[in-house]
Amino acid sequence: MSYLKLMIPGPVYVRPEILNIMSSSQWGHRDSEETPKRLKPIKENLKKLLYIENINYEMIISTSSGTGLMEAAILNCVNDEESVLCISIGAFGDLWHKIVESCGKRAVRVSFEPGKAADPEIIEKHMKDEKFSAVTITHNETSTGVINPVKEIAGIIKNYGALVMVDTVSSMAGVPIPVKDWNIDIVVSSTQKCFGLPPGLAVGAVSEEAMRKAETVQRKGTYFNFLTFRDSNLKEQTPTTPNEALIDALNFQLNYILYEEGLENRFIRHSKLAQKVRDWIYIGHEGFKLFPSIDVASDTVTCIQHPPELDKNFLKSELRKRGYLFDAGYKKLVAKGYHTFRIPTMGDLTEEILDEYLHSIDEIIKKK
Repeated sequence: MSYLKLMIPGPVYVRPEILNIMSSSQWGHRDSEETPKRLKPIKENLKKLLYIENINYEMIISTSSGTGLMEAAILNCVNDEESVLCISIGAFGDLWHKIVESCGKRAVRVSFEPGKAADPEIIEKHMKDEKFSAVTITHNETSTGVINPVKEIAGIIKNYGALVMVDTVSSMAGVPIPVKDWNIDIVVSSTQKCFGLPPGLAVGAVSEEAMRKAETVQRKGTYFNFLTFRDSNLKEQTPTTPNEALIDALNFQLNYILYEEGLENRFIRHSKLAQKVRDWIYIGHEGFKLFPSIDVASDTVTCIQHPPELDKNFLKSELRKRGYLFDAGYKKLVAKGYHTFRIPTMGDLTEEILDEYLHSIDEIIKKK
């Protein structure tokens, strides 16, 4: 069977070494020897990744998508009578809003124009006007390629006594996220983007303040109960049967990120790849432009606005013949009159793979 190179913003390209790790033998997840020697270093290394070593955050490793831990944040830390402010700059900010409402909590959504980051002054106005127990925000909006000023916004939120809940699904392990310094209470991510792994695990960190809140909230459910995760962490176990192959892969990859590639080198590589795409946009591509303004452009996924006459169906078909899966942009943006496609620069993508991909796009566009 032949496999396409995934040039989409998740799932992403996975190195062969990782796939080999995932084919290793299974282990008993209740084994008092095998499980701790996997889970303990993962949690320690995740803390290093998030700059919270020696800080009392509860680390969560969940066999789910990142969406699962987004829902967990609401179920664990919002009471029925409380309100949540949902900051949205695109599809995944809207997802937070949908989750809050589906959990039966009151949600107030403040939305910003596609391609724009959230405005801290507008957020402060909402915080002044109404009491919110929590605020949700997307760090890196995958649908539009925009990165939010989380540090500035979180500082405002904490001044009003609310919990800060941040979706970093398409940024964790790709750009710096100093969780404590940014006043983040709950941060969630998943493996299929900047971690450079297949989908199937979500990871998160929960502050002491958020854990204390979870102790007071009723009807947290079973699968995503933070208190159950805390109890399991004390035993270096998981609450339920985990995805063992992905835990082995995550353990392997965190060691690679921190001790082989190096964390700062990884961040620099993501930035350089993103800049390569931005440079490519404006060289020989009339009518192409970066969708967001450069000051809020993501380093992990680049959203490109293109002329409406570009035949993306043809482009996608031709790229598939060459072994690539092309991302034709977020469909809901088209309905709003924005014509875009996206190029990922996340995970273990190499400059060589990116160069070959961009060259293929050029050849196909000229051919058409």
